[in-house]
Amino acid sequence: MTASRLVLVVVVAMAVLAAGCNPFADDESGIAIVSRDGELRWLVSDTGSCGFGRPKWSGNGDYAVVLKGCSESIQLLGLSREGDELWTIDFDSGSIASPNYMVSPDGHELAVATYQHKPGRIDAFLHVGPPGGPLGEPVASFGWDLPEQNFIPALWSYQDFAYTADGNYIVGLTSLDGTTSDFIVFDRAGGWSYEVIETSADEVGPIAVANDSLRVASPTGGTDGTVGLVVVDIEMGAWNVVADDLNWPSYIDWAPDGERVVVSSNQGAVIIDTSSGENTPLAGDYQWSEGVSWSATGEIAVAHQDVLSLADIHGNHVREIIDRGEGTLRNPQWSPDGTEILVEVRPPYRD
Repeated sequence: MTASRLVLVVVVAMAVLAAGCNPFADDESGIAIVSRDGELRWLVSDTGSCGFGRPKWSGNGDYAVVLKGCSESIQLLGLSREGDELWTIDFDSGSIASPNYMVSPDGHELAVATYQHKPGRIDAFLHVGPPGGPLGEPVASFGWDLPEQNFIPALWSYQDFAYTADGNYIVGLTSLDGTTSDFIVFDRAGGWSYEVIETSADEVGPIAVANDSLRVASPTGGTDGTVGLVVVDIEMGAWNVVADDLNWPSYIDWAPDGERVVVSSNQGAVIIDTSSGENTPLAGDYQWSEGVSWSATGEIAVAHQDVLSLADIHGNHVREIIDRGEGTLRNPQWSPDGTEILVEVRPPYRD
């Protein structure tokens, strides 16, 4: 994988503006929840040196999981929609780097992928346990001696790790040999045994799992700079290229009908039909898109620079929810019931 995917990014966020007013302190940072009507509130915030990122809803939307990173600690926080702390899992920041995590669709299980990165050596682990822990011993582990290489071999790059909709599999990305990037599928019913689906691509990800089948969509890239979109059938262990000549997406999500995906990159956001490969750019100024999320009711939330907007199921611009005026909004996540959006809020750059 490229060096850019080796970097642990703990997102630090600041205030959100709505309808020309700022309900938050200028130096406050955290994760916000936004209603469809633009009502804003902090889910979690801080005015110190800690940062928050990677917000993800539980399967039923009763709570969210957020990564909190401070100078000497890394935590996963389980937070109610009102911001009440339900549970905390602590990690040793000196030995465990950047945990990636997902809550199972039924909300009863938490999967956490971690790695230990040392000179010439990487060890990777997959833990599974109840939300809030304890996670117990790893259900899968890998280890590599890397005298001349330096790569992340599996599972933890952001948006590269997900449960299938039925909760029976966990899908991640792997580079077991340090060269090509492939899909790795863990079978829950099979005692977390795994299968690798090879792609021959130099880089893969991010991924999105369809909510109506065992299909995974992901961009793939080669050394010649080409970028395509593939759809993987987990049951068949096969993958097909459904689109090419794309800008590399940073975020991807499936439509509720399971026929299309929406992807966003620094060149904007597009809808791709996974049968025909037809591309439909989202209407509106979505340059430097910082995330997309497709709700169960068909609305698309698009974060682009300091604005959070809504588009309809066809990609037509509907309206702006937030126009912050400065800083960056990123990684919107619709709640399962389609009423609220989790969003990271990053501070403006200041000299």
